[in-house]
Parts: sequence; C-alpha cells; structure tokens
Amino acid sequence: MSDGKNVMHMLISIKKVGGALRRATDYVLFGLQTRQAAGYDVKIWNGMKPDGGGAYSKYDKLVLKYRAFYRSWVDRVAEATARPRRRE
Repeated sequence: MSDGKNVMHMLISIKKVGGALRRATDYVLFGLQTRQAAGYDVKIWNGMKPDGGGAYSKYDKLVLKYRAFYRSWVDRVAEATARPRRRE
C-alpha cells in the first residue's frame, strides 16, 4: 500500500455464449462494470497509511460508528466480568 500509487491489474475471462457480437458486448460491459467496482477498491487502498493506519472513505463512517458502539459494549462486559463479585 502506498500513498496514491496503487495500480490494479485485471484479467477478465468470459464464457463464450452466442456470436462474436454478443461476446464483444459482454466483454465490454463486464469490463466496464469490473473497472468501476475496482475503482472503489483502489481509492480505499490509496487512502491507507503504510504504517498500519486505517483506510477510511465517506462510506465507512456508519460502519466505524457501529464498530465504536459495539466495542464500548464489549469493553463494559469485560470490565463487569473482571471485577470480583461480593457475596452476601
């Protein structure tokens, strides 16, 4: 991972169905779809820090909020079970 220097190489394989025009159309459409989806991955990789930091995009905010909320509850449970209980 490097700051803005990531490159994705793709190899597309499509099952031969129909004639040459159909295969060419499938190849172009599938290639464009794959390229678009891979573009999101490259943006995430470009946002990663080489020192092990996180990769965050604007779409990650809700997931990160949920992760923090979940972590707070896990920490509370861990604290409660770590404390010795008083017997009465």
